Amino acid sequence: MQPIRTTNHINWESFLDQDHKKSDFILDFSIDAGFSFSTALIFRKFEKTRHHPKPIEANSVTHLSKRKFHFANLISAEGLIIKSINIQQFDPFSYTTTDPYHIEAYFQIPDIDNSKLKGIIARKAQKNKAQETGAATAFLVEYFSKLCESLKDQIIMFIELSGYYAKFKPSTINLYITQNKQTLRIIQSGSNCNTAGQHPLHPGQLTNKTIQKIYEYQTGIPDDLRKLYQKGVHYKFLEFHEESLLCFYKIIEDTFKTESFTKKLSHTLFEVDDPKVASSIRGSSQRTVMIFIYQYLEKNSRKNITKEKPPEIELLLDLIKISNLRNDVAHGVKKVNIDAHSLQLAQEMALFMMDTLTNKS
Repeated sequence: MQPIRTTNHINWESFLDQDHKKSDFILDFSIDAGFSFSTALIFRKFEKTRHHPKPIEANSVTHLSKRKFHFANLISAEGLIIKSINIQQFDPFSYTTTDPYHIEAYFQIPDIDNSKLKGIIARKAQKNKAQETGAATAFLVEYFSKLCESLKDQIIMFIELSGYYAKFKPSTINLYITQNKQTLRIIQSGSNCNTAGQHPLHPGQLTNKTIQKIYEYQTGIPDDLRKLYQKGVHYKFLEFHEESLLCFYKIIEDTFKTESFTKKLSHTLFEVDDPKVASSIRGSSQRTVMIFIYQYLEKNSRKNITKEKPPEIELLLDLIKISNLRNDVAHGVKKVNIDAHSLQLAQEMALFMMDTLTNKS
């Protein structure tokens, strides 16, 4: 369990009236990692006693499953002075795929400039004294949150570039400051990461008939598309949005290029059953693929509607946006912002396209 050092919060109103260039800050967070201190310690004990074997108590390595590193002159990318980093295994024998660790980093911010920060806050408050307190709190929380995120990311990056898996555990960031021999909390950061609780599924919604119907539908989907969809869902939950989008888009693209779907398009959109037309459709560009799919959706949605309705242009623009996002990711564009709506739409379109393979109409 990650320790809570204090529940006493910093007083933002007086924070910038004090010099913090020499103040000690403490960043706490937790990770799940693909290495094990405890296993290595047990192996070492086995090695030492191999000539005189004796049982090794699991608890005997618990207090050893940690390491603290002190640094004389370690400067982070943001100019922070890293004084020490401590890493400790939570549960040496969790018997899970990864092992949980608590990490704490002690550092100083030598470049913190109170006058500069006050100037930014004044501008944000539009020089309105009454609004400065609120503006100061909002700005300083954002300022320190970014510092925490950056330092946390660098520590995780170091672990992974060393060849070991490491994943940040949501909602575990805490930042403290030691001031006049007192520890005060600066921020406690939550997270937008997915959790099971964000996806409620009532057991009453699951019926025998529903399960059987869905399973029979799923078995009609080709294996390669099923696996792609599973990967997409997996990546989406883990918040690997780029990988998730590519999986869902690959399903859309591959299904679009099937002979059966292009025949449906040719017949539905142009009332033509000539194989040459279907073949030409299969050679469409990324954006044109989405335009064809949009037209197919529109045409089918109007089948049972007698009253004319305007086309859903927003949907068309959203579909084209998905193709643009896919191209950006595939071509290595840095910092592709895949919003939740686009990713959800890509997933729904992947399902729709797979459904066309099992739906003969």
